[in-house]
Amino acid sequence: MRKRIGLCLLALGLSWLATGATWLRDSQQITVSGTVFYDDNSNGVLDSDEEVAAGARVAPIIKTFGASVPADANGRFTLNFTLSPSQNAYVAGYALRPGYPYSPRSMANYQKNLALPPASDGRIQLNIGLIPYTGVLERLPEGAHQDFPIPNGRFFTQTNSYVGGSALGFAVTNDEGIPFWDTWQRFSLENIGYPLSKRFTWSIFTMQVFQKAIFQWQPGQGLFFINTLDELHNRKLDQWPWGLGLTPPPLDPSFDAGKPWEQIMRDRLALLDINPTIKARYYSAPDPLLLYGLPTSRVEDYGDLFVMRTQRTVFQLWKVNVPFARAGEITLANAGEVVVQHAAIFSGTNPDFPYLYITELPPPGSIPSLTPQ
Repeated sequence: MRKRIGLCLLALGLSWLATGATWLRDSQQITVSGTVFYDDNSNGVLDSDEEVAAGARVAPIIKTFGASVPADANGRFTLNFTLSPSQNAYVAGYALRPGYPYSPRSMANYQKNLALPPASDGRIQLNIGLIPYTGVLERLPEGAHQDFPIPNGRFFTQTNSYVGGSALGFAVTNDEGIPFWDTWQRFSLENIGYPLSKRFTWSIFTMQVFQKAIFQWQPGQGLFFINTLDELHNRKLDQWPWGLGLTPPPLDPSFDAGKPWEQIMRDRLALLDINPTIKARYYSAPDPLLLYGLPTSRVEDYGDLFVMRTQRTVFQLWKVNVPFARAGEITLANAGEVVVQHAAIFSGTNPDFPYLYITELPPPGSIPSLTPQ
């Protein structure tokens, strides 16, 4: 049973030892050293029954994260950096705890403001107690499904970037009247994929990234799908080695030149006629124009497969058996994964904790899974 817990970062304990001194007029070389340990009882002290965090990474944070250093086998670390009197600095420690490979990082972040006067020689002693996320470090129960219902939606752990069994993941919900969960169900796992982010705000829009699509909620307008392939092309991220591989380039703008919108739609949809299998898959979606957008390339022959590009995905019709598809099957490119890898404007890709949505995980075998068997 996994109980709800509070936000651990607000209760991080650590030791702080420094002698008073005055700042030099100019920037000063600062040396921070200490021990990183797993502070299981949150008292800020390395107790006899607590482990040192061998190999934990420690980094200074001034405006952004600086270069990190590893702690040694005894949890000891030494950081050296330059700090001016006008700058605020912090030290962050983080580690994946041995024995919990499926856990989140035990983060001790923004722990102490180092803008206080250091010792006259610039030395600071700082012990960092990493607080494990008690209650979410456990594995999902054996036989438990990787996705499970939560109020107003579903929670998915398949794409949390941790070794299988972690309870971390991303929620897809209808919260605040934004029907992301309804939309996911309407268009299905096959067309949308698993979530790669939680909800986040970009400009004034609520967004969520999935393996094969990106949802955007526009207040007063409704739900839209981002033209993922168009955006990747505009950023020159749609070709090898950036992630999409065998993908034809978009049609030359002359294809649409001088045409009214109705004719542009008609001519682009006519590109599907060359391959009845891809055409049938395109029109099998509940709303293909919303889901896929218009075709933006002709059907191209790449040897082992036929490929067609649209505004929001890539259709791949396989001629041969491959590990993830049989000959004659169509797969869709995971364009959302490329976006997550390269588009720094998108946030929210760190997985969430189930306790934000539920107080207990459902027991194994108690619910049907949406995971393909």
